[in-house]
Amino acid sequence: MPPTQSARTAAIVADLRAGLRDREVAERHGLTKQRVHAIRRRAGIPQPPRPESAPTPEPKPGPNRDPRHWREDDVAYLIAHRDDPVTDLAAHFGKSVSAIRWKFFDLVREGQLPRRPSRWDAPGTGPGTRLSAGEIELIDDPTIPPRDVAARTGRSVRAIHQLRGKRGVRAVRSRRRSWLLED
Repeated sequence: MPPTQSARTAAIVADLRAGLRDREVAERHGLTKQRVHAIRRRAGIPQPPRPESAPTPEPKPGPNRDPRHWREDDVAYLIAHRDDPVTDLAAHFGKSVSAIRWKFFDLVREGQLPRRPSRWDAPGTGPGTRLSAGEIELIDDPTIPPRDVAARTGRSVRAIHQLRGKRGVRAVRSRRRSWLLED
């Protein structure tokens, strides 16, 4: 026993050399597994081989077998019933709603399902749509309220505010003053 090692540490090292696992030594001596692991490292004692684990059981038949994997017939059912509510599909497969949604995303990415149309798919709409000359005149006229411009152009009021901000159109403020200069 080296002079810097206490009797307790020597007993721990002896147990580790006897082939006990860190968890067993920690329980026997009232320490944490991390503390026992540090003592093992300092003493240069290698980890004992892991005990043979029990064989993994076969996956259960039915929809609740392995939540991480999808069988081909499950994917076919999902594609065939893609318009059903997601909650019903989740109940059918015994999975969470988010798992069903993620599987739909995967199927779209893999090209097995078409992408659902978005509101930007209609021609003449979307963030990249060019402004016509008439729309530019309406947007550049600060005397027309944004609500009216939005109604005439088919864009949202927020989009009109953003377009006016980008084009440097300042809002016309009322010349009415809430106070009067006294003579």
